Amino acid sequence: MRAAIDLGVELKRNRAALGLMRDGDKVVGVETYAENFPAGTVICAMGPWSGRLAEWTGLDIPLEISRHTVLTFIGDQRYAAGTPIVKDLATENKMYFRPTTGGAVLVGAGDHGEPIATLDEIDTAIPMDFVAHQGGQISHRMSGFADCHLGATWHGPYDITPDWNPVLGAVPERDGLIIAYGFSGHGFKLAPAVGKVLAQTALGEVTDIDIAPYALSRFVDRGLRHRLDFLICAGAAPGLRRAHIDIPGVSSIILTKRRFDTSACGRFKNTAKAVARSAPVNRGGPFCLGPPDPTS
Repeated sequence: MRAAIDLGVELKRNRAALGLMRDGDKVVGVETYAENFPAGTVICAMGPWSGRLAEWTGLDIPLEISRHTVLTFIGDQRYAAGTPIVKDLATENKMYFRPTTGGAVLVGAGDHGEPIATLDEIDTAIPMDFVAHQGGQISHRMSGFADCHLGATWHGPYDITPDWNPVLGAVPERDGLIIAYGFSGHGFKLAPAVGKVLAQTALGEVTDIDIAPYALSRFVDRGLRHRLDFLICAGAAPGLRRAHIDIPGVSSIILTKRRFDTSACGRFKNTAKAVARSAPVNRGGPFCLGPPDPTS
């Protein structure tokens, strides 16, 4: 923000957005409780509040909000900045941990989280069995935290799209509107790059990377509610070949003999549902969640 202000940007604080000013299908500004702000282009980056765009624009805005709980633990040894950032996919809740301030270790869960209807539900008591479970997991992996104690706790929301990828770019149905939402827990890390490509979009410049695959329209293009970058066929038989699978919009296919539990991963579940709806073929469909019939 300081850099933007240094470049002449005027920052308006404490101006809750109440809606978009529209002239027909064109967005021409932002309504706030204090005043209205006319604008030729509006960039809407509201995170988990992005569901309000459905009311403001009349468009379908696929979005789910889930609650995630973060803990910090303090042990006898400091978990310094040079120590690893780890995500353990072998755990049921896909735990991750990384260094944080004061030599503590920050521990979270990389699973789907707890779905909530509104952000008013975000704050709730943290069960002590969850604290004990996460503490046990970190002490098992980092012996220096075997006798750790709880430092801090908080909740945070994920804004999740059906394919767990963000929505970026202009909205052709509402001229003058650019949106960014659905970062599924990665928004802070991606913010510098996202800010740049959205600024380039607003100025009519070529973006540093092609953001067309992240368009809102991907959920209706190709008759899909989900865009698929890859398809994982678990338990694939040796005779299964790419020629047996031809799905518009799927750029890569990964074949593996190893079966995995898809129940813990929303993206894989969405993939299966989308493929089942979009490209049914003989013998039950083009995807395999178990050993397929080798003749198919």
